[in-house]
Amino acid sequence: MAGAEAPKAGMTISIRTRRDVVVVDPDRFLAAAWQALRDRNPGLTDAEAAEAVVDVHDAVHALLDRDGTLAADAGQGSAVDTRPAPLATRPARLMALLSCWPVPTVW
Repeated sequence: MAGAEAPKAGMTISIRTRRDVVVVDPDRFLAAAWQALRDRNPGLTDAEAAEAVVDVHDAVHALLDRDGTLAADAGQGSAVDTRPAPLATRPARLMALLSCWPVPTVW
């Protein structure tokens, strides 16, 4: 196998997972992010949450901060069925890296 490397004590093995998530309904996606922010900050008003989450980056961070993921795979728990964010996932891609520096950024 090309690039085969024997394990060594102290070797770092990094597993990167890429998950593509498709926004199906932008309005509901933002509403879910606003709710996620209010869940983590109960004193926020609806208007304050809307001011804090204004774009996709803000929305992604609000949902990740609350849930740790944007959407679960179908059949893996209840997040897909109960979460108000209308998101669809695509199959994950995995990359294994063995003590390499710098870490590749291209998939």
